[in-house]
Amino acid sequence: MAFFVYLVASIAETNRAPFDLPEAESELVAGYMTEFSGFRWSLYFLAEYTNMIVVASVATTLFLGGWLRPFPRTHWLDFIDFLPPLLLVAIGVYCLMRTPKQPARVQQLFMLAVTGLCFTVAVVLAAPVLLRTPFVNPLLASAAKPFYEGIHGGFWFIFKVSAYLYFFMWLRFTIPRYRFDQLMRLGWHFLIPLSIINVLLIGIAMIAGSYLHLEGGWLLLATIPASIIALIVALFILAMEQKSERQQAGGPLRILMLDQVIFYFFAAIAVVSAILTVTRRNVVHSAIFLITALLATAGIFLQLRAEFLFIVQIILYVGGIMVLFVFVIMLVNLDVAVRQLQFARQKWVAMLISLALAAQVGLMLWSTGKMPGQGMPVLVAAPVDKLPPNSEAVARSLFETYLLPFEIASVLLLVAMIGAVVMAKKRA
Repeated sequence: MAFFVYLVASIAETNRAPFDLPEAESELVAGYMTEFSGFRWSLYFLAEYTNMIVVASVATTLFLGGWLRPFPRTHWLDFIDFLPPLLLVAIGVYCLMRTPKQPARVQQLFMLAVTGLCFTVAVVLAAPVLLRTPFVNPLLASAAKPFYEGIHGGFWFIFKVSAYLYFFMWLRFTIPRYRFDQLMRLGWHFLIPLSIINVLLIGIAMIAGSYLHLEGGWLLLATIPASIIALIVALFILAMEQKSERQQAGGPLRILMLDQVIFYFFAAIAVVSAILTVTRRNVVHSAIFLITALLATAGIFLQLRAEFLFIVQIILYVGGIMVLFVFVIMLVNLDVAVRQLQFARQKWVAMLISLALAAQVGLMLWSTGKMPGQGMPVLVAAPVDKLPPNSEAVARSLFETYLLPFEIASVLLLVAMIGAVVMAKKRA
């Protein structure tokens, strides 16, 4: 998911199709570069392709394994090391076969030069691989190991960068240009929320993996559910965009099955995480499940088109309150707390409260079904142009009517964090 966001952002950053948006009539052809010719024109093109090579190199380093070959630690796939020299030999043979068909003498000499270069590079790439075979002296094999890593690492890095650049060109050949409003909608309504949610989910998975001492493939298994949740959120955002487009076009508003699936998905995560929060004996596990429950609740707010509540849930509860929880967990001496006298009837109190809440919800559903002419309550999204400016109203209330209590609450939070730091420093 992060690679997809980076890929789209890199295409837009380098002004490549389909994001090379024209802003003037001259830019429909090639933009400001039509005003130059000769070497100045080539410098502009070199600058554009240099930018593409930079973003492709960053993507190769971060997402595509850098200079390593595919599956570098899997020994039964060591035959992949022979692919680079074989690929260059195949290119050299093809150039040699095409040499007699060139019409000019200069072109034939150029094809012969390319053939010789391909064969020379193939020999350079094959020599370290052949020296690593069991039939070679071990001292000679150990001496060739640095050359193997450097030569083959350079080949795989250049190969991955070239594949990334080819993907840029492939998009330019196949996809038409976006409109400016479509690019803004893609960035602000889809990519930015998706990237924030992906960072939060992967961060939670990495924290849980480090706490459980997961490494290698087990850590990858911990991050896969986070990626799946991010993919579901991406589908949900796309569904909301389609619903908004139909609503603005005046068409009938139909509830999509995908919305219901996503709602029950987030609701199930919230309920299960809440149950695990109160049933786990480890306080760190309870804090992690509480964060998951708050994130699932934020997802439900986003589905109900309550973007302000979604942001408040993420920033205030997940980002602010949970920081205080973590400070408390760090400062509480768990060994002493376990030996102290505990309240032994917590489970019974929790069961009574749960039964009372269940009875209240059941009574509400029963009374709603008994009302004449009414059934189960169904929430229908209101038109965007009919909604009151709730974010503006809340902001005015906070910074005009309730400015003093708001500042007092912020001072209390700051004092709590400073006190936690001071207590931790004294204990250290």
